[in-house]
Amino acid sequence: MSSLALSSDREVEVVMADRSSSGTAFLLWLACALGLCGIHRFYLGKPGTGILYLLTFGLFGIGQLVDLFLLRGMVRDANGRALTEAPRRRLLPPARKPVAPTLAPPPSAEQLRSELFRAAARRGGQLTLAEAVAATGRPEREVEQALDRLAVESAVELEIDSGTVVYRFEDLR
Repeated sequence: MSSLALSSDREVEVVMADRSSSGTAFLLWLACALGLCGIHRFYLGKPGTGILYLLTFGLFGIGQLVDLFLLRGMVRDANGRALTEAPRRRLLPPARKPVAPTLAPPPSAEQLRSELFRAAARRGGQLTLAEAVAATGRPEREVEQALDRLAVESAVELEIDSGTVVYRFEDLR
């Protein structure tokens, strides 16, 4: 089960209740006519710039006017933050005091190499860096260095496909 998965309809409703509305954001944007510039920024989760707008009359009206055109995107961003933060906030159990951790020895470079070959075999002999990181669960830098070593050893070929580097494992094709 994914850590971002919602486990019940009730939790989905709670997350959806946190979503920002474009109509409300536009009404709050109009509060500038009453001298309350930047109120919409508080609503959209940007209190720092909200205070700045309040103190400078919406950056002397220019920022307020620019926000009129950017408001829909700001609402989308605020909703995206609400959806990604809400599951972590609501669904994860409270943090517990750590118990004495058992540290496993770090995996060897050979183990990582094997994991990369298995992941590539499952994907038709090719991997992107993101796929390799997801498949191995290792840090991006470590995986990228391993893939680069494989390229130097001629075990993989690099190809750029639509702006994405694809590592092609020739032995698996």
